[in-house]
Amino acid sequence: MNSALFFQAWHGLVLPLCARLPAGLSDWLCVWFFRLNRSYRKDVAAALSQSLPKGLDASYDGLQEKIISGYLDMMARENCDIYCLKHQGLRYLEKTVVLKDAQAARGLFSRPQGKILLLFHFDRITLLSAALGAAGVAHSMVTQPIDHTNPELSKVDSDYLRMKVDVIRSHSGGEWFVAGQQTREITNALRNGQTVILLPDVRPLAATKTIEIPFLGQTLRIPNGAVRLAKATNAEMIYGVAKSQGRSCVVSFCSLPEDPEQALRAAVGELESDILQAPSRWWNWNIFDYLIR
Repeated sequence: MNSALFFQAWHGLVLPLCARLPAGLSDWLCVWFFRLNRSYRKDVAAALSQSLPKGLDASYDGLQEKIISGYLDMMARENCDIYCLKHQGLRYLEKTVVLKDAQAARGLFSRPQGKILLLFHFDRITLLSAALGAAGVAHSMVTQPIDHTNPELSKVDSDYLRMKVDVIRSHSGGEWFVAGQQTREITNALRNGQTVILLPDVRPLAATKTIEIPFLGQTLRIPNGAVRLAKATNAEMIYGVAKSQGRSCVVSFCSLPEDPEQALRAAVGELESDILQAPSRWWNWNIFDYLIR
């Protein structure tokens, strides 16, 4: 089966079916079917075989195939999470997500100033947003363009991402902003004390100001928008992560330094630590060469 036909079956049949099955069977089916896409696996393996040695030290020698398999399984589960949230809603969150130190987490978001929640493309970030909304913390998110203005997306990718945004917004209680197009709206939201999710580990758009941070033995070059927004609005920065533990997902948050640039550097340090503990769960190995200087 070629990749185009595979993804039509994946989104049109397999994932809607998985969303209606018991959790254990759903997990098994989505992972099993995703492994059948040999063409996609070949492309991912080619990309990761180039990037993994650059970001991981010699202690990971011999684990490359295991990391690639874990990466594909993680992506399958992330897709499945979206469809399960769409069809099961809060029932899926209640049986899947554990909010670590829930009282302390709510305290982080109770202060009146705006908050920039720094997430990275690591493990099950979709469930983090949904769980935060379910805990009573409304929040907005910023993404890169997901329509025809983004030439890197196929129609299947674009349709899926629009559906994904709609599902997340149904749980987050906030808005969706497009990076580079709605800076004024994002700034106003933060000045009004709202929480806004930013994902800095993306390929910088043309003419985007960047910051360079040591990362996995290389130099990470990512957009500096979070720092500029925090300085302009006096927003506080918070780091969040959602990690798989068996069939469950544990969501946690931690505060970051007051200085915006130091906060972003500290958040990248947290990401680096998370990757070294579970390298297969970082989504962006496939664009690693575009993120490093």
